[in-house]
Amino acid sequence: MQHRLAVDEQTIKRNIDLNLKRLKRQYDISVNEYDEVSLLELSHALRMWVDMQDHVQSYLTQHLSEKQFRVYTLRPELEKACCGSKYLVTYFVGGLTTYSTDKPLVSFRGIGQGPSVMSFGMRPPSAGGAWINYVLLLAEYKIKYEYEPETAFLTSDASFKKWLESEVVRVCFTDEVGEREERLISRIMLIKRVANNLGGSHPAGVFDVVHKYDKAVDFLLGYEVGGLPLPYYILLKSAYDILTGFDYL
Repeated sequence: MQHRLAVDEQTIKRNIDLNLKRLKRQYDISVNEYDEVSLLELSHALRMWVDMQDHVQSYLTQHLSEKQFRVYTLRPELEKACCGSKYLVTYFVGGLTTYSTDKPLVSFRGIGQGPSVMSFGMRPPSAGGAWINYVLLLAEYKIKYEYEPETAFLTSDASFKKWLESEVVRVCFTDEVGEREERLISRIMLIKRVANNLGGSHPAGVFDVVHKYDKAVDFLLGYEVGGLPLPYYILLKSAYDILTGFDYL
């Protein structure tokens, strides 16, 4: 049986400093170029923050601010529109800039009537790179959502632990045997499952057990925005939020 040992404040500070440096290094690599290894390393660097969450929360409460992070919820109208239909919804509070794709992110088709794809991004004319704000995919004709996509989300301040536990993507799709799979995935769960599914925690296929989120995470890894898998953007934004929360960027 493992016992959790008491950790002194100096050790907590040292762990946070070391993992800020590690996360910053992986963020700098991932924001400029994408490949499977960079995503694997980024997910594993973020996994450390999941394991340190109690110590990080305690440190932030004492030394910075308890509520350093922003989370979102769906407006009831959008939640109702998604119910029982195929969809994919995620929101990047404050937006995300990346330089790892040269493909356009803007895609509007059939807004207000299905099949509707609403994914939004823009390329700043001076700085270069791509900017992404949300992905709102409404994939069936019976879905009707008549509001502007930007107004589909409510945002609020949150503590580090609440930020980890908050919704980061929800999806409903049909799997390979024709069964409907619907999942609301938290940030902490996505970090854990991407690290596991890619072999960031241990070699893929070794000690693996079937997890109820695996199909959804595999689906998301195959869903591309600007030519890159959607979890890349979500994890990159998560790294950005941690680094800016500690004023490390």
